[in-house]
Amino acid sequence: MEPRKVLNSRELVEEFVDHFRQHLPDISERPDIPVEKVQLWMKEDKHSCRPRKSKKKKRYPRPHSLLKGLKGIDANRAYDFSIACNKWCVTFQDEDGKWVDLVDECMVTFWLKLISYLVSRYNLHSTSL
Repeated sequence: MEPRKVLNSRELVEEFVDHFRQHLPDISERPDIPVEKVQLWMKEDKHSCRPRKSKKKKRYPRPHSLLKGLKGIDANRAYDFSIACNKWCVTFQDEDGKWVDLVDECMVTFWLKLISYLVSRYNLHSTSL
C-alpha cells in the first residue's frame, strides 16, 4: 500500500505504526552511510529547485540542521505530522515509577510521512509497504 493511502486514515496510521513497531529492522551493525548518498532532494529536478524570477540561478532547499541527510522542510513537516498524531519523541517516568518510551512510535510516524513526500515527489514506488 502506498504511504499516501495510509495517511488518509488515522486508523491506518495506527495500524502501520503498530505493525512496524513490532517489526523494526535490526540496526545493531549501524552501517555508516555518507550524507551525500541520502540527499535525493538535492538532485536537480522540478520540485527541488525553484528558479528565481529576476535571475536564472536555482535555489536549492536546505538540509535539516541536525539530520543533514534530510530536506529541512520535509523533516519539519513530518515531525509536525507525528506530533499532530499525538506521537512524541519523549521518554518519561510515570507516577508508578515505570519508564514510558514513545520514541519508536514517533519515529515510525515521522518515517511514514517522510516517505510519502519522497514517493510523491520522485514518483517512486514504495516496496516496503
